[in-house]
Amino acid sequence: MDTLLKTSIFNRIEEFCSQEKLIFPGQTIVVGLSGGPDSVFLLYFFLHIQKKYNLTLIAAHLDHGWRTDSPRDAQFCKLLCEQLDVTYVQKHMHDMPAIKNSGSPEQDARKARRIFFEHVAQQYQADAIALAHHQDDQVETFFIRLIRGSGLTGLTSIKPQTGLYIRPLLSVTKQEILHYLHEENIPYCIDSTNQDTNFLRNKIRHTLMPVYSTLDTRAINNLTRTIDQLQQVEKYLEAISQEQYKKLMIDGWLDLDNFLTLDPVLQHRILLMWIIAAGVPFTPTEKFFAEIVRFFTQPESKTHAVSDTWAIQKIKRTAKIIPAH
Repeated sequence: MDTLLKTSIFNRIEEFCSQEKLIFPGQTIVVGLSGGPDSVFLLYFFLHIQKKYNLTLIAAHLDHGWRTDSPRDAQFCKLLCEQLDVTYVQKHMHDMPAIKNSGSPEQDARKARRIFFEHVAQQYQADAIALAHHQDDQVETFFIRLIRGSGLTGLTSIKPQTGLYIRPLLSVTKQEILHYLHEENIPYCIDSTNQDTNFLRNKIRHTLMPVYSTLDTRAINNLTRTIDQLQQVEKYLEAISQEQYKKLMIDGWLDLDNFLTLDPVLQHRILLMWIIAAGVPFTPTEKFFAEIVRFFTQPESKTHAVSDTWAIQKIKRTAKIIPAH
């Protein structure tokens, strides 16, 4: 590969990381390594900047055991890390704590990976967990959430950072990743399940995206810009909601009179913050939030049982979440 081209793609990723404040000198970073092209590319990016940022890298691989050839991927990752002198941690799904079956193999696998990555991060006192989501993943996630009827927060798709998790590759495409690996003759594994259109993401990738791209050559880039704009709006609304939430909380009680003067968009977000802060289980649906707001509009003081485990107590136009009796 042309040195300038190689430097260009890594510089672009580094600039994105700087803009989003994802990487800082002296950090220990866990890199999720599946053995596929995206995660291998991510590892090479970190090796490229390792000395400059004085980074400690830990590669982590979870073998889900879905495929008969999955041990091959684990062995590939182990040998790659030995060659690159990167600390490597590996675990099999059988050795993980039992994951409650959600009905979605993808969701269960994602949950298992997170538990594993966070365990490794704790073990090595890591500052971040890096995942290899790229621009194509961003667009596919937008369509998945659009199909499922997500609101604005869902349509912002994949964020550059959520908690410990960072996603440095959101500014590059799958094609750019593959081009780099091929030009540099860097090997990687192919996951045959990526062709299985029983999974919604794969169906979007192999059926919708090729058609979408033919509508306009700028379609993917334009949608990426739209997602960026949605993320900016989301950040603004989140900041406003946080500010209002602090004003409405009085000694642990929610000020209902002032809450009810707010726009429904802010009401929804503040309720979400309030319930999450209480640490109680809930399913966020429009019906769920509408039921709570209706209860707030009633003048008398009383208690509303939301579930078997928690309720909302209302006294003198204030409300508090309490355990169910």
